[in-house]
Amino acid sequence: MGLTRITSDGITDAAIVNADINASAAIAGTKISPSFTSDITITNATPSIDLVDSNNNSDFKIQNANGVFLVYDTTNSASRLTIASDGTLDINANLDANQG
Repeated sequence: MGLTRITSDGITDAAIVNADINASAAIAGTKISPSFTSDITITNATPSIDLVDSNNNSDFKIQNANGVFLVYDTTNSASRLTIASDGTLDINANLDANQG
């Protein structure tokens, strides 16, 4: 028996409730709605989120690095802001407080 290819033309809205997808399958980020209705948990030794600017401006990473919250400028290889678990705040550049 051969494989049957299913296209979006053959699936009506809400026809699939649950699907068993192979663990090695990849889902393109463009196929996931950016709208989340719950918390996001990232678990890793040093969990991070990369923010890549498609206009060729500086790219940043927010990360939990050994218990320190870090904003890192990946384009210029520099930490910009760190907050330690004891509350210590380091701003590694100029601080512009605008009105004072």
